[in-house]
Amino acid sequence: FVLLYLPIILLVVYSFNAGRTIAIWEGFSWRWYASAWENEQVQAATVRSLVIAAWASVTSTTVAVMAALYSGYWFIGARAVENGAQTALADLAADGWIVEVADLNTRGFPSRFDTTATDILLASPGDGFSYRAPFFQAFALSYAPNKVIAAFPEDQKLRFGLQTIDIKSDGLRASAAVEASTATELSDVTVESGALALESDFGWDLSAAKVLAAVRQTIGAENTYDVYLDTDALELPSQVASAVAGTSALPSALETIEIDLRTGLDKPLDRFAFEAGSIPPRPQTFELRRLTAQWGSASLEGRGEVSVAADGTPDGRITLTLKAWDQVIAALVAVGAVEAGIAPTLQNMADTMAQGSDTLSVPISFQNGFMSVGPLPLGPAPKFF
Repeated sequence: FVLLYLPIILLVVYSFNAGRTIAIWEGFSWRWYASAWENEQVQAATVRSLVIAAWASVTSTTVAVMAALYSGYWFIGARAVENGAQTALADLAADGWIVEVADLNTRGFPSRFDTTATDILLASPGDGFSYRAPFFQAFALSYAPNKVIAAFPEDQKLRFGLQTIDIKSDGLRASAAVEASTATELSDVTVESGALALESDFGWDLSAAKVLAAVRQTIGAENTYDVYLDTDALELPSQVASAVAGTSALPSALETIEIDLRTGLDKPLDRFAFEAGSIPPRPQTFELRRLTAQWGSASLEGRGEVSVAADGTPDGRITLTLKAWDQVIAALVAVGAVEAGIAPTLQNMADTMAQGSDTLSVPISFQNGFMSVGPLPLGPAPKFF
C-alpha cells in the first residue's frame, strides 16, 4: 500500500518546491503553478479536461439513473407477470378446479420475462378435463411484453372424460402477439411443432412429421383474419390405415395438407370478445384461398367464397377438385365413412360428373338456405350459429 501511494505523495509535495529538481528541497513556492497557468496550452488542456469531465459526469449519471429506473421496471414487471399467473391459478382453484404447481417463478433480467411452472396438474370440476405436464414456459421481451412465446414439454397428457390422450412432440411451441392498446386486439398467433403424435387409451393414434397453424390480422381490413394450416406426413390412425390398405392403393399417410383461409368477423378478437355474458365473434365471410392435400396418387384442391347472413345461413360456392376420386371413394367405404349400400350410387354419380376422367370437380353451393353438390340438391344448408 505504501509503495503504491508514496510516489504520488512525493510528486504532490515537490510540486511546491521552489527549486528545479526534486532531489533538493529549496523552500515552499507557487512558482510552478503560476508558470503552468500562464501557459496557453496548459490553459486550453485544463478547460478541455474540465468540459470532458463534466460531460462524462452528466452522461454517467444519466445512464446510472436510466439503468436504475429500468431495473425497477423489470422487477416490478416480473412480479406483475408472476402475480398475474398466480392469480389466474387461484381463480381456477376458487372455481373448483384442482390446481397443482410445484414451482412458479419469473427470471430473465434484464431483457426478458421468462416464467416457468413445473409439475403441473389442472383438472376441471366434475373430472371432465385435465392437463398434466412436467413444465410450461412463457417468454416475453421486457420491452415488448405484448408478444409472448410458449414452450411445451415433449410429453403431456390430456384427459376428456374417460379418455386420456398422450401427446409427444418435438419442439412444440406457440407464440401470440396483441396490439399495445387497451383492447389488446389479437395481432397473430402461431402454433408449430416438429414430429407430433397423439395416442389415446381408446385405441386410436394420429401423428405428423410437422405441424404449423397460424392466425393473423389481415392488413388493411377491419375484423378480418388470415388462417393457415400446414401439415406434413399426417399418419392416419392405425385402424383406419389398415382398413384403407386392404381395399385401396392409397398409403397410410397424407403427404401434405395446406389450408389458406380468410374470414371476416362481426367484431374483433380482443379482450372484450369472450367476456362473460357477451356473444363471441361471429363469421360474416369466408374466402377459401387455397386448399391442397396429397394422398398418394390422390389429390384435393379447393377454392371458393361464402358469406354468412345474420341468422347464420351461408351463401356462396366452394369448388373442390379431386384427382383419383375412385380410390378415395373406395377408401371412404373401407373406413365406414360411406355406407357400402350407397357406394355404387355415389360411384355412378361421380363418374357422370367426371365424364370418364380420373379428376372430379365438385361445386358445393349454398343458396337461399339450401345446399347442393353440382345439380344435386342435398337439403337445408347447415347454419354457422
